Amino acid sequence: MGGARFFGQDLTPYCKRLQESITLYETFEAKGRFHPRWGKEWTLQVIKSCSGTEDGKHPSVHIEAVVTNVLKKGGEVIFALYDSESNFLMRKPIATKKVEPADSEASVIFENITPGTYALVALHDMNGNEQMDFDNGMPKEDYGSSNNVMRMGPPNFNDSKFTITNKSVTLEIRF
Repeated sequence: MGGARFFGQDLTPYCKRLQESITLYETFEAKGRFHPRWGKEWTLQVIKSCSGTEDGKHPSVHIEAVVTNVLKKGGEVIFALYDSESNFLMRKPIATKKVEPADSEASVIFENITPGTYALVALHDMNGNEQMDFDNGMPKEDYGSSNNVMRMGPPNFNDSKFTITNKSVTLEIRF
């Protein structure tokens, strides 16, 4: 890709086809036990070079996260963005933002997002201790994750993940 850019070739059609292939990875239904997941990460790496920046970040690509059903007044809603299963929930997120809810809604924007796979978690931190509080093993504070998959137990990365290519996304998270 770098050589093509150096010689002045327009990479737009190639980058567009790569972005379309990411959609195919997301919607592919395997007939057997093998799935071509290995190519997705490589494709995302190549898409990074389509941005024209050294670090692969897309200055205009962002993730907007909105919680529309904040039920309790007070506290802050903390949004945490993760980029891998290995650091999901238990380790440090790649980015966090806090905001006071207004009119039962809270929203933040994560800017300059690099193409890749992400998961987002939101927590209504009522007492300012920046962690989930429990009572007899049950959460005392509202929370949600991208894709709004709710089950018994904490959210997991695979259920919450979404893919960023070169387009901004808006996620509505429900508590």
